[in-house]
Parts: sequence; structure tokens; C-alpha cells
Amino acid sequence: MSKTKLTNHGPLNDRYLKRMEETLRRALQTHPRLTVIRIDLRLPDNGCFSDNPLEIDSPTFFMNTGPNLLQGFFSSIKAQMAAEEYAKARRGMRVHACELEYVWVKEYSTNHKAHYHLALMFNKDRYFQLGSHCDPNALGWMIIKAWASALGIHPEDCSALVHFPENGVYHLNHNAPHEEFMAKLYPLLVRLSYLAKEKTKMYGTGQRNFGCSNPKKKRG
Repeated sequence: MSKTKLTNHGPLNDRYLKRMEETLRRALQTHPRLTVIRIDLRLPDNGCFSDNPLEIDSPTFFMNTGPNLLQGFFSSIKAQMAAEEYAKARRGMRVHACELEYVWVKEYSTNHKAHYHLALMFNKDRYFQLGSHCDPNALGWMIIKAWASALGIHPEDCSALVHFPENGVYHLNHNAPHEEFMAKLYPLLVRLSYLAKEKTKMYGTGQRNFGCSNPKKKRG
């Protein structure tokens, strides 16, 4: 992924760009028909620095914000996908296999509050769109439930903490004619490059600013 003309958000991190390209290429090898979804995950203002005891004595005050927060989020999505597959298989319905691939970055606002930008990659034959965020069978609600599970709060308290950016769903078909494929790919690369910007990252804290799904180990 060349960073030339990808974004106007300032310097980009070359290592992040390379890892995102590798993850996207791996996802396309697994699922040539791919759905990529951009989401933002936010942390609730849980009253840690408030003098108001009513804010401290609230469910979000006791939320999980530990180092395994995102791992819990991805584990929840995978568990929901597996449960959905099992339930449909029991009813004799066909279920397309789906491996979740992802990239994420951690950024900080001007008041040093952390938030996350992510790109989630699914088999398009399994998940084509987000659907209604209030539909318990929709992918959008699955994502909200996963973030609530990771934080340790109720999904109804979490909907405002998951942001689905405008025009954030992309579809790729690796088997399409080259020009058609590239016409779909380039806008996605531009969108993903936003995650690699150096601005709003905080280095030297001992915490990770970037992560992606691990490549599958080859057997033999």
C-alpha cells in the first residue's frame, strides 16, 4: 500500500500501512468476496474524575478497560458468529464459513481520552451489510453486543459508544475484472490510510497503538 496521495491527514506510519495491506490481502485469499466495515469504539465517561457520587455509583464506573479490552471484543464477535452458525445448521440452513480479520488503532482526543478505529473484514456471502442496529439478528447489533460484552456493561448502555461512520461498508470481489476490482479497492485503501496517521497517536506509554488479526500458521 503506497502512502502517496492516500490521505491529507499528515504523516503516515509505514509499518501500520504494511500490516493493514497484509491483513487485507490475507482476508481476500480466504474470502475473495469480502465485506469490510469501518467502525469506531468509544469508552464511556464513567465518572472516575467526578466529585458527584451519583456518577461514581453507576454501571459504567465498574466497566472493564484493561489491556485485553479489544481481545474481548473480537472474542465476543467470534462467539456470536459460531452460535449463529450452530443455530442455523440445526435448522438445516446453509451457512457460509466466515473468518474474521481485522485491524485496529488506538487514538487520543485533545483531552487525552482514548478511542479506537477499526476495520472488520467478513465473508460477503455471510455478512453483506450492517442491518438495523436494533435488530438482534443484524451484524450491527452483534458488534454493539460485542463491545458491551468487552466493557462488561449492558448492550442498551453501549449503543452510543459504537459509531458506524457514514459510507463505512465496502465490498470487494477479488475475482472481478482487474479494473473493476481496483476501482473498488482504491477508495477502501484511502479510507484505511486514515488509521495509519501519526497524528493523535500517543507513543512511549508502553501500550499498543495498533493491532491486527494474526496470520494463520501454515501446517507441515
